[in-house]
Amino acid sequence: MRTDIDQENTAKANPEQIGQLLCATILRVLESIPECSMKPTDISKKLGVSRTMVSRTISAIRKENPIETLTSLPGPESLRAIMHAAKVAGAFDEGVREALLPISLFADMIQKQYGTRAAFNADLSVRNDDAKNRYEQASRYQVYNGMSQMLGVQCKAWVSCAILAPNKDDPTMLDRSSVFGASGLRRLRPDMPTRLAIGLGPRDITVAFPDREMAGVRPSRRLIDINQYCAFPQAPTVTIDEGERVIEVFSPLMGDKESVYDLLSGAYVPNSVPLCVWPRLTRRGNIAAPDVPASMLNMDVLLHRDVVFGENPEAFVYNVGLTGTARYDSKNWELNRVASNAKIQDLGTGLQNIGINEVARYPDMVHHVCKEAGFDPSEFRAFRWRVEYPVFGFQYMLAFPVLKPEGE
Repeated sequence: MRTDIDQENTAKANPEQIGQLLCATILRVLESIPECSMKPTDISKKLGVSRTMVSRTISAIRKENPIETLTSLPGPESLRAIMHAAKVAGAFDEGVREALLPISLFADMIQKQYGTRAAFNADLSVRNDDAKNRYEQASRYQVYNGMSQMLGVQCKAWVSCAILAPNKDDPTMLDRSSVFGASGLRRLRPDMPTRLAIGLGPRDITVAFPDREMAGVRPSRRLIDINQYCAFPQAPTVTIDEGERVIEVFSPLMGDKESVYDLLSGAYVPNSVPLCVWPRLTRRGNIAAPDVPASMLNMDVLLHRDVVFGENPEAFVYNVGLTGTARYDSKNWELNRVASNAKIQDLGTGLQNIGINEVARYPDMVHHVCKEAGFDPSEFRAFRWRVEYPVFGFQYMLAFPVLKPEGE
């Protein structure tokens, strides 16, 4: 394999070529270490270098895609240290010299073309789906950790389930039931009370339509108690009634690692939204914006068999700091959309497959809400979107395009 890339033209070097060279030359060096297997622990002991760096290096050079290799490898200085230690341990001198050249090209490409490793990884990650997913998840995890520490709170899972069915008295309207809230909620700092605007107040709540044509129409929302299915005690909160919104303040006394709570509820809203496009509402589905940093966002849309939408659901992510909350009826709803590599699951009919590891009795919660709303769970089809470490402050939407009324 060629290793004679012109170093003066590194800025124009092909990343795939450098990745291939790194794989071939580093592997050759590691395999030439006398009396040493390719196990990270053996190499680490033989060379006297970090096992973590050795493990990352071996994992990276075994990847089939050279872009994945580049975004997974340790930094150039760590690679140089491994190569020099391998030379001391008896690896072939010529092999080490061959490996140091693409390592230098790797370093020059980062410094001259991108400036930082973060910028390098960000640019290259979009060229490969696996690299992109790994990069984005690592980035979301950093945001999750930082916001958890800043806000002093986190939860194991944020649950948002929308259950859509035709209204029994007016089949042109949809009834909307839901299961929503936080599971595995923990307070991390004694000086930071947490405010949650998820409407878990002790009374019925009304929900206004955003459309001018529907001004004054306020369907009643009935809350449904699902505490019996929670794995953790109900979160102690103080309710602040803001009129159209109920704020829950979560500020229990600081405890230990066992001081974990649930703040989950069910709701039923009859005559929630029109079944067809009306007047600017072109999508139906589920919107979630977790009020606390969450390890997992689990979004479900359950459709009654008599609800007919246009196509399969689509996932949307919004940076709502740009133009405010994204709504189905907003003409600017694409303006603050963030690229997403979302994978939506079709869980089939009957709700047999809706279990989630984070909330053990989640299926019981959904079945109970369906029963309280007067629906047969077997008549629904479930769609799911799961987001690991959803970005705090972002809005997530799982929605279907809806049909125009007949004759239009």
